[in-house]
Amino acid sequence: MVMPLRVCATMAMVQEKFTGTTTERPEFQKLLRVLKTGDTLIVTRTQEGKLYAKQHDPSFREGRPKTYSDEQIRFAYELRKQGMTYKMIERKTGISKRTQQRRFKLIS
Repeated sequence: MVMPLRVCATMAMVQEKFTGTTTERPEFQKLLRVLKTGDTLIVTRTQEGKLYAKQHDPSFREGRPKTYSDEQIRFAYELRKQGMTYKMIERKTGISKRTQQRRFKLIS
């Protein structure tokens, strides 16, 4: 269920620069100690952090990672070319009909 945002009192706002090369995050650890059941913690990653990641990590990609590799999709595509239905391919590989259709468009 999606709940509308409500105006609420902010008890604490913490900012911490984290580069990803260390696991020591003292401000975050302090914050975790004061959280109680029912509290909401919102963690954001700034545009600056994304820009840094793009510049320093050649394999950085925004968004959700793909569930199936290109090799798995090619295998499913070959099955489709051999005459198998989407449903048969889904049973054999676990790749949903919609994912097959979407990814097959990129191949052909």
